[in-house]
Amino acid sequence: MRIPSLPIPDKRHFSLPLLFISLLFVIAMWIVGYSYMLLDKNEHIRIFLERQTERQRVAWDTISNMNGVGITAYFDTHVQKPEVGQLLDVSNYGSEQEKTEAREALYKLLLPVYYKLWTKNVRQFHFQDKENNSFLRFHAPKQYGDSLNATRPSIVAVNKYKKAVFGFESGKIALSFRNVFPIEYNGKHVGSVDIGQPFEALKEELAKLYEENEYVLAVKSEQALPKLFDKNKISYITVNLGGKWIIENTAKRQAKEKPISVHIEHLINSIGKNQDAKDSIERGTATSYAMEEAGTKYVATVIPIADTEGK
Repeated sequence: MRIPSLPIPDKRHFSLPLLFISLLFVIAMWIVGYSYMLLDKNEHIRIFLERQTERQRVAWDTISNMNGVGITAYFDTHVQKPEVGQLLDVSNYGSEQEKTEAREALYKLLLPVYYKLWTKNVRQFHFQDKENNSFLRFHAPKQYGDSLNATRPSIVAVNKYKKAVFGFESGKIALSFRNVFPIEYNGKHVGSVDIGQPFEALKEELAKLYEENEYVLAVKSEQALPKLFDKNKISYITVNLGGKWIIENTAKRQAKEKPISVHIEHLINSIGKNQDAKDSIERGTATSYAMEEAGTKYVATVIPIADTEGK
């Protein structure tokens, strides 16, 4: 008996479904793999940015603390002396003529010290009586007698509590890192002295740690501009960081300083367009952002710095 042969499957009809299934499988695996790679990449970026933030925060804390130690040593060695306290004490009780003579004598006595401090990037060397009135500005000797109660909280605090204060604070001449010390004479408090440095001074020290970085100090304009003498306001540029902020353009004040580039201004304004960045700035949270400008990738790190009132 002849057994009928079974039909042989057409290989073309058999192989197409297998090919289709295999293709779907490969595509699915590729999508899963690509998604994993993206997640892995994003995680690496997140970790890198967190480390960058911590690195810059530690750098700032280290530089600012070391700076305070150095300035304190200069104060203890050159300023906290009986002859200095005696002359400053005249500002509290002397006649206008006696104050003028004491001011001139103090200027002559400490001018060599001011020259030494200048080499340490000190730009403000300012003495006040115990009622917070300006007695002698070495950087502006013709400007004296004005009250600082409304504009210099660090000086008010030092004359009230007789303890040194360190930190950023705007004044009538400039926004500076302040080192304010109480001065004694014969065991009694007679006034205070502000040994101030521009941000440029600390910026130079930071640059020694990370030469490839650019550092900019920004402060809310409403906290600084109203205090400044009109002629000193030209040293600042308004930028957008989710509000009105200013940065110092030292080249407008000192010809030898490098100006803030338009490129850096664009990067700063770009941060102000980032909602996450604006929220972090408002919260006072340190954070870093990956950015791109003109085809070049950057990392912008924002470190909040409290002023002398802890704000």
